[in-house]
Amino acid sequence: MSVDIETLIREVEALSPDDQRRVREALNQSAAPAEYSTAEDAFERELVVAGLLRKRKAAHGSSVARPRQLVHIQGKPLSETIIEDRR
Repeated sequence: MSVDIETLIREVEALSPDDQRRVREALNQSAAPAEYSTAEDAFERELVVAGLLRKRKAAHGSSVARPRQLVHIQGKPLSETIIEDRR
């Protein structure tokens, strides 16, 4: 079945905002594989689609990246300590 893309776009534009949202969600779900779970991954996928990035980097170590946690330190900022140590 061949559908003219312009006809399809006009038909989607004629839908109610709620139906347009549902179409957008359905397209996003079918276009985004499960491996793209974070916003950063989605951005990287868009770069690949746009031809600005050749391929995704393989994950180091495990297949699932752990979220990073902030480390709170007391005293002066760590950046200042590093600069002082380099002198």
